[in-house]
Amino acid sequence: MKLDDMSFKRIYILLTLLVATVTGTFAQTVRLQAPSACEKGARITVSYIVDTNDVKDIHVGEFTGFDVLYGPATSTSQSFSMLNGKTTQSASTTFTYTLLAREEGEHRLPAARVQVGSKSISSSTATINVLPASTTHSSSNQSSQSSQQRQSQSRSYNGSIDSDDLFITATLSKTRVFKQEAVLLTYKLYTLVNVRQLSNEMPQLDGFHCQELENKSQHSLKYERYKGRNYGTTVWRQYVLFPQKSGQLTIPSISFDAEVEVINA
Repeated sequence: MKLDDMSFKRIYILLTLLVATVTGTFAQTVRLQAPSACEKGARITVSYIVDTNDVKDIHVGEFTGFDVLYGPATSTSQSFSMLNGKTTQSASTTFTYTLLAREEGEHRLPAARVQVGSKSISSSTATINVLPASTTHSSSNQSSQSSQQRQSQSRSYNGSIDSDDLFITATLSKTRVFKQEAVLLTYKLYTLVNVRQLSNEMPQLDGFHCQELENKSQHSLKYERYKGRNYGTTVWRQYVLFPQKSGQLTIPSISFDAEVEVINA
């Protein structure tokens, strides 16, 4: 049977509308937002974010290794934007839990299942590494914090700052290379204090061709245990080095200027 041109156009339009409807339905997702690590005894917030305001219910499994202090607290948001005369809008609903880290070790956060209209959609899971409490410097001032502060776990100091509170390490990906063979030089920040600003000059690397790598993380801090203490860490600078001559070459020390927040007694 041969379809005329008009029938073909009608079928094409119907198929296009069907695809658009299905795409809109599955665009709704549930995102899990939580820190990757924290100290034992610390309070953290875990959020499940749904890309719509049409949420009827939420079911979340057990938070193993944590005590639920509060939640879920529900908040909604909606935004509108116009570009080239075209108006778009977005909406979201956030369910937030306040947790107390009770047990050390890696704990998997449960998935959330939400009812959106007639559909049930689920989030992914995530893992939080609960580190032992710091052996020095009380963490009693760790109350509810912003997301960025929770990730850094750094804090203001009442007193002087010593070399164990703030330092930078320099490491090479390998120490024995051939001439013109690439080697990665990494400067990594470790801090127990709130660093407001950090700057340095590019090292003078005699005998190397040097190329700095772009840092896309914007220096967001991650929580890491190092020599019995829990530091906020980040890769500050990275360089790819190409030795231009044979023999023993030296990576010189460099200085960093840091501005930190200190509370006066």
